Parts: sequence; structure tokens; C-alpha cells
Amino acid sequence: MAIEVTEVISALETDETLRNSFLGAINQAEWAKPFLENTGKAYFEQNRENIVSPIVKEIHDKYDEDYKSLFGEERPKDKKTYEAYKEKIQSLKDSGASKYEIERWKKEADDWKKKAEGSEGAAHWKSMYEQSTSKFNEEKEQLVSQLSELKTTTRLNTVKSELTASMSGLALNKNINENLRNDTISRIITNLANNSDVVEGITIYKDEHGKPILNDLNAPITAKELVERELKKYDLIQGTATTGGGGQGKTNAQIVKNESGDEQLEIDMTNIKTKVDLTNAISESLRAQGIALNGERGRKISDATYKKYAGADMPLR
Repeated sequence: MAIEVTEVISALETDETLRNSFLGAINQAEWAKPFLENTGKAYFEQNRENIVSPIVKEIHDKYDEDYKSLFGEERPKDKKTYEAYKEKIQSLKDSGASKYEIERWKKEADDWKKKAEGSEGAAHWKSMYEQSTSKFNEEKEQLVSQLSELKTTTRLNTVKSELTASMSGLALNKNINENLRNDTISRIITNLANNSDVVEGITIYKDEHGKPILNDLNAPITAKELVERELKKYDLIQGTATTGGGGQGKTNAQIVKNESGDEQLEIDMTNIKTKVDLTNAISESLRAQGIALNGERGRKISDATYKKYAGADMPLR
């Protein structure tokens, strides 16, 4: 005898044990899964506003609170959250502003992520978070990098200007080729600037070990003292070098490659007695072969040649 559907429903409504057993069996039955899944989806779609809207509102309210906390103003009501953040970050980049706390932004963003991960529909909100913050994070990283580069460039330019100005009044050695002399001075100033730091508006010059360079009074060396000392090392100040007694004469130097594969001049050292003679010989040889003294190739050849021939026992002048 067949059981009527109404009898089954009546039994389930009145017998809790039977009802629980029946629901457990239905939940495990493969043939029932499509029905249960479709029923769940339909319920979610019919009640979406009641389920999702409170969560969405809570998260977006938090975004707006964070926007006001970070930037000191309300989010423009005619802008979507992402667009408002994007425009604000762009304005900070354009103005070069650095007073906003970049690290704090990261913490706030992490808080948003935790909020999303702890709510219903975590996978959905995590995806929303990742999409809405990826460009924000990219803009933030670019801003940090640009601010750092700007700070470094500004410091180097300031120090270079300070060093260059300190040369005022120094008589440069006219016995050294002008192009080679200027190129050497430029490299000296760049090297000194790269090994410096500015602390409370005061430039501190450091040696190759990162320690502050001191003058004869055991105080931080000034730009003028340092420049004059470094230029004297290369005989670049008038009166600290003269041409050697034998003179350099014709060099007939040829460009060859050393064991490291670098180009250098092969110079006849018969009449070259001093480092000044050698410097002039290098300058004349490069010029004779049409190689710019201040070009990259000219500098490399000059450095390699000087390193080979200017021994520790060769006098300065």
C-alpha cells in the first residue's frame, strides 16, 4: 500500500525523532543535493538586501571614518570610496606632501582586510578588498619611493652647491689640461657629496668607513677645508704642482687592453717623471685620438692608465 505525501508530512510534523532522522538522510542523499543548493541560492537572492546590505554599510562606513581620520576631511559624497582615495593620493604626490603617515595607512588597510575576512561571505569581501586596495597600495609605494628619491636628490644637489661655492678664491693649476682638471674636480665633488649627510641643517662629510671627517682642530671639517685638501691631492691648486724637469715630450701612446679587458694607454715613460707629467701625457694622447676627456670612455681610459703608471714612488711634481 502506497504512503500518501500528506501522511509523511503529518508524521514529520508530529515526530521530532523521525523528522531529525529524515532531514539527516536528505542532507546526505546525492539526489537531493541539487534541490537543496537551488533552494539555498533562491533564499539568498530573495533576502539579499537583509543579509548583505548591513554588512556592506558597516564596512563602507568604516572606510569613510578611516578617510576622515587619515586626511582630516570627509570623503566627497559624489565620489566612490576608491576614486576618493585615488584622487587624494594623487594630490599628495603632486604636492610632494610628506606629513601624512604612510605606515599608518598600511595599518588601516590591514584592519579593513581583517574586518572583511571576519564577516559573512568572507570570500566575496576578500575579493572586494583586494580589488579596491590594489591600486591604492601601488600609489602608496610610488609615493614613498618618489619622496625618498626627491629627498636624496635635494640633499646631493645642496651639498654639491655648497662644495662648488667653497672653491671661490682658489687658484686652480693651469699646468693641467682644463678639461681633465674640470672632470677631476667634478668627480671629487660628486664623491664627497655621496659620502655626506645633513643633520639638522649641517653637512657632515664622512670617510670611506662612514666616520665623520675632522679638521686639525678635531671639529667636523668644513666644505672649504675639505675641497682644498682634496684638490691638493691631485695637484689641482696653483702652486702645489709644476711640470717635471724632463718634461713629457711626445708620447705616441697607443690604446691597448689590459688583463682585465679594459682599455688603457701604452705610454713611453722615458721623459715622464712626475704625476703631473703623466696626467698631461694622458690628456694629450686622448685628445690626439679624438677621444673626449670628459666622456665615459675617456674617463675609463684615463683612470686605467693612471693606475698602471702612477706608482707610489712617483713624485707629484
